[in-house]
Amino acid sequence: MKTVIHINEIVLKVIEFLAAMLMAGIAVMILIQVTGRAFRIGLQWPDEMSRFAYVALVFLGNVVAVSRKKNITITLLLDMLPGMARKVFDVAIDALTILFGAFAIRGAILLIGSAAGVHTNSLVWFQLNYLYTLILVCLFLMCLEAGLNLVIDLLLKEKPEGNV
Repeated sequence: MKTVIHINEIVLKVIEFLAAMLMAGIAVMILIQVTGRAFRIGLQWPDEMSRFAYVALVFLGNVVAVSRKKNITITLLLDMLPGMARKVFDVAIDALTILFGAFAIRGAILLIGSAAGVHTNSLVWFQLNYLYTLILVCLFLMCLEAGLNLVIDLLLKEKPEGNV
């Protein structure tokens, strides 16, 4: 189990690095677009690329959020529950996350199939399948993270050190 957790931490560090690079890329693309507007040069590609980078950033961030159990929850009542009842809710949340991920994965696969050969207006080299494939991979990783959380909740009495 320690090896799996260690590998998971490495994967999360890579995802965080990619997210940081996407943020920097978004900033550069917006700077290019603003500079182009200042010189009355109409550039469409920075706008589209920054939008696609933002979508990728959201799905990469979701993997990290699920891993750290920082996804959106209202914990007012959950925090009042005793240990075992809270554990039951944590397991239920992990199971529902996996279920949602399975449906979303199916949708991503359908999107990949229906968008075969579809290009954007200003980025003729960029097929929408590239973005949908990244979304599919992120959804799969989200399900793996939720599954790892589920195993930790069920088997371990205390959470191990790290991001899990």
